[in-house]
Amino acid sequence: MKKIFVTFCVLALIAGATSCKKETPDPEPGSTPTPGPSENIVYPVYHEGQYIPIMKVSTVTENGAQSEEWTWDGDRLDYITQQEGVTRFNYTGDYITSVTNGDSQEMVYSYADGKLTTLEMRDGATTLIEATLARGNNGKISGADLDVDSDYLQSIIGAMTGFGKSPKPAPASLKALLQSARTAPKGDGSKFSITGNTITLGYTWNGENVATQVLNASVDAKLSQEEYESMSEYLPIPDQYRTIADMLVAAQGGLPLRITMHDTVTYTYDNRINPMFCFWGTMISADILSLNNILTATTTGSYSVAAVIMGQEINLLNNPMDDYEEFSYEYNSNYYPTKKTGGEDVTDYSYR
Repeated sequence: MKKIFVTFCVLALIAGATSCKKETPDPEPGSTPTPGPSENIVYPVYHEGQYIPIMKVSTVTENGAQSEEWTWDGDRLDYITQQEGVTRFNYTGDYITSVTNGDSQEMVYSYADGKLTTLEMRDGATTLIEATLARGNNGKISGADLDVDSDYLQSIIGAMTGFGKSPKPAPASLKALLQSARTAPKGDGSKFSITGNTITLGYTWNGENVATQVLNASVDAKLSQEEYESMSEYLPIPDQYRTIADMLVAAQGGLPLRITMHDTVTYTYDNRINPMFCFWGTMISADILSLNNILTATTTGSYSVAAVIMGQEINLLNNPMDDYEEFSYEYNSNYYPTKKTGGEDVTDYSYR
């Protein structure tokens, strides 16, 4: 968790992102720790809008360098100090109502009967993302409908596709995207416009842990005539549609596009305590909803870009997105991790 204030740019993956496909190994025998006869783990309880860990994080160190210092006011997390600045938690009664980072960035939480209803990411007076939450029979969060500001979404896609002027690289996976705090710039000169979008996020549960996370996105956009003409020879439009596409662009001033993504992440867990369980300082993710620590995350899915010509979708790009991540941990006597290793990255936790 390199930054606390998360930009939930869920569509950054949909164009131009490439994932490194990895072989999914069989788990080694005994790789998931199991409590012995004498172990009696006391687990924290799920609370929406309240972060009540049994052990309070004091510092987070990444690859040998301290990245975060956590300051508490009694049992409440007050603020987190990072190189990028200070992330501050604001409360009404027992509930976190907003998390601020700097002068303008803010996460805002709304509740009904003690349950979260919406999460908003704001930049000044602009609401960049609003997530309206849904619930399953277990009362837990089962997903969200995401309303993304069109200008913001345009900036994100422009940064990923090269239509805009932003040099921002694309995250390689949904997990990286959810944990990224990088924001796409506004007004980046993108030569296309967003005409509509539907973005949904869904969760299935296995006990107290998220079993799967599913993201579906469909974005309608319009490539400008200027951009179409500059890259027309590289677009894989079949010959029988090329003349129609040229006429459509001339008549409408651009080429309609449909960008879609389907992404499923499946998780496995240990049976120790996740220090980020119910950490409501970010948008929702499996990492904060789940009681235990993630051992493996297997991603499958695809993203595509199609030209919409005479009601027909003509595929311009269709790529799979497969990824596999594996983590191991060292624990203290209270069953909280003191070290997390994933690939070449090592995160150390200290507690108070």
